[in-house]
Amino acid sequence: YANFLGAESPEKLSGRVDEDFYPAATAASYRRDEQRVLEGEPIFNQEESVASDGTEPRILLTTKVPLRDPSGRIVALVGTSRDISAAKAAENAIRQLNSELEFRVRERTEQLETAIKELESFSYSVSHDLRAPLRHVQGYVAMLQRATEGQLSEKAQRHLKTITAASVEMGQLIDDLLEFSRMGRIDMTEARVALPDL
Repeated sequence: YANFLGAESPEKLSGRVDEDFYPAATAASYRRDEQRVLEGEPIFNQEESVASDGTEPRILLTTKVPLRDPSGRIVALVGTSRDISAAKAAENAIRQLNSELEFRVRERTEQLETAIKELESFSYSVSHDLRAPLRHVQGYVAMLQRATEGQLSEKAQRHLKTITAASVEMGQLIDDLLEFSRMGRIDMTEARVALPDL
């Protein structure tokens, strides 16, 4: 504490008062605290930001308790202060890092949400654009089957059925793509699944 106050040794503190080391407001605050303790109200783990002349402010964790004689009368007080400046600096650094991390998480979340919306929009556009030519294929195959009923060979009829089946399968894939694009808006749920069926 002598080093903190800029004294060469503890002996150099003898007979000195708070005003010799601290600004008047700080010294008055200490005096008020000490008066409370001398009236029987102890102070435990009080954080104090202090600086003696020409030194960097330090954070002290101070405890002051009354000292009683055998009859129980308060005759003095005892105080201890522990320098927690490094711990407070580390705490502030962690708080700052957490704040920066939360900001980055929010930023990345917004970017991800934007990307999901863009993907949904893209999936919807692609599936919508694919449906029109698919309907044309199915429509023309149906018209061709009606117009050539009984005139085509079995092989040609099989080809038309293959085209129809493939276009139906393509339509199902488009529906699945749309359903997949909506998954980002659906809450996750847990369920047991039969793996062979899956």
